[in-house]
Amino acid sequence: MLELVLPATPTPAQIKVQRDALDREIGHPVKTILLVRPHGEEGLGTFARRAEERTIGVPNREVVWIKDARIFRRGQEAALFADHDDACAAVLATSDDRPVAWLASGAGLAAIDRAFRKGETS
Repeated sequence: MLELVLPATPTPAQIKVQRDALDREIGHPVKTILLVRPHGEEGLGTFARRAEERTIGVPNREVVWIKDARIFRRGQEAALFADHDDACAAVLATSDDRPVAWLASGAGLAAIDRAFRKGETS
């Protein structure tokens, strides 16, 4: 799992480093990415660990936990989570990086695995 974080008062360079890391993961040509966003919910750590479990032994699955919304570029979070305000995570299609599944923090292992498979086949 890749965790993207910023200090309380980040410099523009620190923000750029984290945004570049996010862009690299999203743009990876063969990875299926599950993005966990800061959502103000209890249990995000537990959810992220459950999601990470679904990557074990499965090549090209990656969980990216964005721990600070300032890492998103302007409008990026809204585009990824449009009409899914209750979701703490989005799975991106391997083929074109568009979101194809959204998950709430209470999602179980089976739901997370189905979301990953949807990303892999979309």
